[in-house]
Amino acid sequence: MRDALRESSVAGADETSMRAEGSLHWLHVMRDEQWTLYYLSEKRGREAMDTMGILLTFAGVLVHDHWKSYFAYAATHVLCNAHHLRELLGVVDRDSNQLALRLMKLLRLSWHYCKGFKTIGMLQMPSVVCERIEKIMTGCFSGL
Repeated sequence: MRDALRESSVAGADETSMRAEGSLHWLHVMRDEQWTLYYLSEKRGREAMDTMGILLTFAGVLVHDHWKSYFAYAATHVLCNAHHLRELLGVVDRDSNQLALRLMKLLRLSWHYCKGFKTIGMLQMPSVVCERIEKIMTGCFSGL
């Protein structure tokens, strides 16, 4: 599984805290469309990720939550929109921020477009759709 994940073109990584044997541990997760590896460690940072044995040689696209430790690896970094949505929701809940709400809607719309085009076998969105999303995004920031 580690070998398959190392060779994957796109993989996601995350970590979460949990209790194990009465003390704080970290559950590190690395996954692609076929495989999911769980790795439990007393460490959260790079030492644990190195020991997990994938990221040191992973050269694909790494989707993650913008945690600083991930940027130490030579992957192409892409930030996870699920994490963006959660953070934007926190801003909306705390401040009733309408820009954050519009950005959430834009992320969801973009995701639906991507999913739909992927379903019909397209590898990228048509330029007219990309231009429309950019126009919506520009509109989100007008008047600031």
